[in-house]
Amino acid sequence: MVKNYLNVRPETIKLLEQNISKTISDINHSRILYDPPPRILEIEAKINKWDLMKLKSFCTTKETVSKVKRQPSDWEKIIANEATDKGLISNIYKQLLQLNSRKINDPIKKWAKELNRHFSKEDI
Repeated sequence: MVKNYLNVRPETIKLLEQNISKTISDINHSRILYDPPPRILEIEAKINKWDLMKLKSFCTTKETVSKVKRQPSDWEKIIANEATDKGLISNIYKQLLQLNSRKINDPIKKWAKELNRHFSKEDI
């Protein structure tokens, strides 16, 4: 569901779910935001302009990531996952936890540990 992944207004969500689709990837695949028929132009006129910009930006990001020839980063993999939008928040949360739990590679502390010695700030 589109819900609050992109922090769009409830009215926008309701319009999208009733007229286009319930998932972000379906909206992106329909290309409705880029080459719209007249019915969609009416819907776009009702959608808040900021919400429309967020949706177009998100869909563009997904396309760009899928066209890039290099290996995508973990963040790009999360955003460009075509299978489903379920678990988007949990994947982002897991990635943030992983970033926060990484140990800092401090060569001085590692060296001190190997020598069984503690260095003071003056020593360093």
